Amino acid sequence: LAYLRNPNTGSYGGQSVRQITAHLKRMVTTLTDDELQEEHDRIATMTFDPDSMEVQEVMADIRFFARLAQEIGNPYSDAQLIRLTLKVFTNCGHFSQGICSWNVPRQSVPWI
Repeated sequence: LAYLRNPNTGSYGGQSVRQITAHLKRMVTTLTDDELQEEHDRIATMTFDPDSMEVQEVMADIRFFARLAQEIGNPYSDAQLIRLTLKVFTNCGHFSQGICSWNVPRQSVPWI
């Protein structure tokens, strides 16, 4: 529900938590794999803008997506979700060098 809360007003658009929960349950039970893929594609093409977005917004979208995938029986692994997250941050072009230096082969980092 935190994903649906308006960050400026703290409200849920005039809907009660019970109404929102009921709506989400109806939506999740009717969500198809194709619709899940559409949501994945929407997130994968997001461009993080550090001047106008908070990292928490991106993370909330990805956490919500992960929960949707889990609910319809098509869960994403942690590795898949990390790749999706890196894609969003790579799309903006600001963090390419940092992401490349962080993304070193596992063999060279003994603490992983």
